[in-house]
Amino acid sequence: MSQRNVKLPPGNGAAERAFSSGVELAAKAQDADTQTRDVAMLRRAEEKLSLLVDDLAPEYVGGYTNRANVRVALGDLDAAVADYNRAYELAPLAPDAWIVLLNRGSTLLAQGRTDLALADMQAAVRLGKSDKIALLGRGSVYHAMRNWEAAAADYGAVCSKEGMDVQPFWLRYSLELFQLGRQKDALGIARRVATKFDLEPEVQVAVGALQLAGGTDQDRTLALQQWRGVPASVKQRAVEFDLKGREWPPAALDAAAAFLTAVAPEGTSGPDVPFSRL
Repeated sequence: MSQRNVKLPPGNGAAERAFSSGVELAAKAQDADTQTRDVAMLRRAEEKLSLLVDDLAPEYVGGYTNRANVRVALGDLDAAVADYNRAYELAPLAPDAWIVLLNRGSTLLAQGRTDLALADMQAAVRLGKSDKIALLGRGSVYHAMRNWEAAAADYGAVCSKEGMDVQPFWLRYSLELFQLGRQKDALGIARRVATKFDLEPEVQVAVGALQLAGGTDQDRTLALQQWRGVPASVKQRAVEFDLKGREWPPAALDAAAAFLTAVAPEGTSGPDVPFSRL
């Protein structure tokens, strides 16, 4: 398959304006910090990018990938996959083609098409030379497929590459390890996450649950003592946190249910939260 246009045609001012306008609108429409989006603005971005690829530069890869990203934000996943397909068809040999596969794989995963998602992620890891984002993407697919061991291997590989830079995804690695019965390793990782993200309710539940379920007698006593020192607002958010929605592995969900029951105020039976086994 021949390599097609990965750059805008020179001298095509209309195409350049449509592209820059579409990208700018898409960026303004989404706020990562507040997790909000302006649907009307995203629609305008989609229109600009559609003008680009439908009329002005139909073989420009960047038009398809950016429109796909906008369509993902709009929840139009089928159309996004179609755009990623076209982008990859146009430039399968581009240095960043693995990113197209990564994004397509993530979209397929969101659709529940895990086999196809895994194929894309495998290729992204290979072509991206085990880039950490590709490894995390493949780990997410393995997690969705309940292949805890493979998921832990991918998350662990990224943690090993950046051992001093603790990030939120380390918690997912900890929970995979706990599901595999590696309770000591899981607790060690969770504690490192808690050192940096001590006010995150999900982290507080994870550390307490893992200490209570898989630690020593001293760990179990410490879990209850530490919970007493957690700010009341964090405790309340922790009790209400939807861990099932966060796709915790079954063993971790059971441990969380036991922990939150153990720390429930006297006279209650524990928090009314969705901790049933997946």
